[in-house]
Amino acid sequence: MTKTQVSVIEALSNGGWMTSTQIASFAHAKKDTVRILLAGFVRDGVVKKKADPERHNGMLYHKAEQAAGFGIRANMQEFNDLISGVRAAYAATN
Repeated sequence: MTKTQVSVIEALSNGGWMTSTQIASFAHAKKDTVRILLAGFVRDGVVKKKADPERHNGMLYHKAEQAAGFGIRANMQEFNDLISGVRAAYAATN
């Protein structure tokens, strides 16, 4: 992981929702670089995003509660979590 990637994750570790501009400022990185990193982190399930109600077309970013494991995409991690829940419920009834 690069220093910029680590800085972006550290910025999001406070638990709050942040804009890409706020994250770039904290990480001392270019906004475009941070936006590219955030897109990858969102795709991989490390970061969540939502629309910013205060800015038209703005987005807010937040570190995911449980990041997908190494090499596991977020949707596959969610599927695994759902299957685990079904298996646990089935085991409890038998």
